[in-house]
Amino acid sequence: MRQTVAALLACKMAALAPVEVRLRPALREDVDALYALEAASYPADEAASREALAYRQREAGDFFRVVTIEGDDCAGFVCGTRCATFEEESMAAHDPAGSILAIHSVVVKPALRRRGIALRALRRYVHDVRRGRTCATIALIAKAPLLPLYRKAGFEVQGLSEIVHGRDPWFECTLDATAFPYEVVDSFSSVKFGGNPAAVVLGEGSEDWMKGVAAEFNLSETAFLRFIEGSRFGLRWLTPTAEVDLCGHATLAAAHFLFGREAYDELIFETRSGDLVATKKNDLIELAFPRDDPMEVVDLKIKGQLLKALSVEDIVSVHRSGQRDLLVTLTAEAFQSMNVDLAKINEIERIRGVVPCCAGDVRDEGQADFSSRFFGPAVGIDEDPVTGSAHCALAPLFMKRCGGKSRLVGYQASARGGEVVCDVAGPLVKLSGRA
Repeated sequence: MRQTVAALLACKMAALAPVEVRLRPALREDVDALYALEAASYPADEAASREALAYRQREAGDFFRVVTIEGDDCAGFVCGTRCATFEEESMAAHDPAGSILAIHSVVVKPALRRRGIALRALRRYVHDVRRGRTCATIALIAKAPLLPLYRKAGFEVQGLSEIVHGRDPWFECTLDATAFPYEVVDSFSSVKFGGNPAAVVLGEGSEDWMKGVAAEFNLSETAFLRFIEGSRFGLRWLTPTAEVDLCGHATLAAAHFLFGREAYDELIFETRSGDLVATKKNDLIELAFPRDDPMEVVDLKIKGQLLKALSVEDIVSVHRSGQRDLLVTLTAEAFQSMNVDLAKINEIERIRGVVPCCAGDVRDEGQADFSSRFFGPAVGIDEDPVTGSAHCALAPLFMKRCGGKSRLVGYQASARGGEVVCDVAGPLVKLSGRA
């Protein structure tokens, strides 16, 4: 009996597990199967005819997408046509120059419903339309029970529609196709207005547009996401003045943004620094970054510049990371009493930033293994509140100083402050934090 119950529970849990959804172009040979789905999903006086579906596939193929999941290459579909005005007559034909995309059908097989597939498919569809930048507005009509689905996908309910389609009343819903979803996230902090804020934009544009958006947010980094497939996204990081190769806190912010939208357990980001993996672990998000073992700097000129830039009398050591940061180890006393001159830091050539650091926690009751700050005027950041990428080099450096301890906690002693849990694991440094 127990085995039977366990088996039933396992089957139920498998049925409720998140499903990876993809979209592919609808082909001419798909039309019969898609028509069968349409007929099974709508009353006879609302369902599109086979001829209408064939027309949309032929004339508006860019906006006709088949939903696929593992084991099913035709789990549903989303289709639309462009029009100049959102009216029943104008929706019937595809106008390639129309500024409105009218969605006609969002269909999932009956056996696959109530598993979030329609919402994921619709979000993917909207994302692709926005990337194409061909339409100003996406519009559809829906019955009252489905309005929560469309609201979750980003649509706004405008009110009762004048379009008569069958016996039941319909509501008109619209979405601005020129605007990308975005959020500002406080990374590496469990308190509001703590940690390091980063903007996350679900979408990419031209280089000038992205630079303009990053400058408008005026945060240390803005993350731009591009959906690829499944749980894989492209990810780029821009400061107000430049694009950077790696950014920990903006990656954490991007993961937090996506985990909040869909039931992912793991995300893969394609970046200029290679594939980065983000994993949800209870209330923490873990990021796997390449380990960045810093090299000791013996250049006396650089040390002299740093002594003046930090206004300290002595430096324990200087190391250069692969990210072109100078990790400047100080005593705890010197760290707390330093007086930073950003103009003098900016005179140091070929660096991203200066990272003063010391062993231990400079807070009275803190438990961190090391403390640090980050100054990067060369990349438009006077002081960064919490710098994840710098911890990819700080963790290996202090691991050696802590007797080979592989799990360390770093505290970044900026005005906002933040903690980064660092696990040094072979070629990787896994950074964990809250957002």
